[in-house]
Amino acid sequence: MLNRCFNENNHSYKNYGARGITVCARWKDFANFLADMGPKPVGKSLDRINNDGNYEPSNCHWATPIQQGNNTRANRHVEVQGEKLTIAQCARRFGLTPMTIKYRLRRGDSDLTRPALKDSAPKFYTYAEQSLKLSEWARKVGIRKGLLELRLSRGWTFSRAIETPLQRKRG
Repeated sequence: MLNRCFNENNHSYKNYGARGITVCARWKDFANFLADMGPKPVGKSLDRINNDGNYEPSNCHWATPIQQGNNTRANRHVEVQGEKLTIAQCARRFGLTPMTIKYRLRRGDSDLTRPALKDSAPKFYTYAEQSLKLSEWARKVGIRKGLLELRLSRGWTFSRAIETPLQRKRG
């Protein structure tokens, strides 16, 4: 947070400090940040509610990766049944893929909620006595569906595919 907003050498500075995003004076002392936000919950990260707002108690909360993904400037929004949704939210809500929504928008299709044609029934994966579709497992464990598909295509067992944490790039 501090690095993104104040260090011009940080690769993310252009999206934060250069845009005028700053950190409230109180949070420059970590003890105050911790007192206001509490410890980081497992599986969540700090999120600004208003992407154009600063890092301050009234504009921040702990969010899941899905919440974070829905709260970015790059998202395209659509209005569906009187509600403004991101393409990803629309896809999840109606059991579609984001690509299906984008394709329908490009074609000028007004019905974004219509079920997609399926060639076969969805495949369910069972782990810890729970059976879910791959996309549901991806959301549950916080790993992209495409990465799970790649791991499985390389011969990984399903349990290894969902239990192996993401490897972060260094540097």
